[in-house]
Amino acid sequence: MLSLLQTKCEHYWPTGQKPHLHGNVTVTLVGSKQTEHFIQRTLLIGKKGTELTVTHYQYLAWTDHGVPASTAPLVALLYQVKMTSQEDGALTGPIIVHCSAGIGRTGTFIAADMLMNAIQRSTATDYIDIAGTVAKLREQRTSLVQTLYQYIYLHRIMLSLIEE
Repeated sequence: MLSLLQTKCEHYWPTGQKPHLHGNVTVTLVGSKQTEHFIQRTLLIGKKGTELTVTHYQYLAWTDHGVPASTAPLVALLYQVKMTSQEDGALTGPIIVHCSAGIGRTGTFIAADMLMNAIQRSTATDYIDIAGTVAKLREQRTSLVQTLYQYIYLHRIMLSLIEE
């Protein structure tokens, strides 16, 4: 993945029929679906006879240090990831989120997911603490939600979720 002509993310997933080999781990593309804003891939991860199916999402419209123009595609992705990761209301496995440095877009997505869950559990009189959520995340990883624009975008996402 290139951003401003710098390699920002190693391309660790296959795009065609040929599996990728990473040491003794094989990654095989089973299928993919592309929307205007993201690609959903089904990957088969194999190591010494053990296999794991992974759903992989790649968001296409979010530049490093920037924010998308609209909140709608990211909100759609949040719902899609939630739907994919839960079976009968229970989490089916860990959700792993990454971007190039692991703090800007990653932090914004994680905070948006946490706050979306808070909104879904809340009543009309509950307080949704965006600043507190970001502060709590930053206790675990410095600089999550890296830029002012990402922080503002997080507020815009919450507003769109509340207005739904």
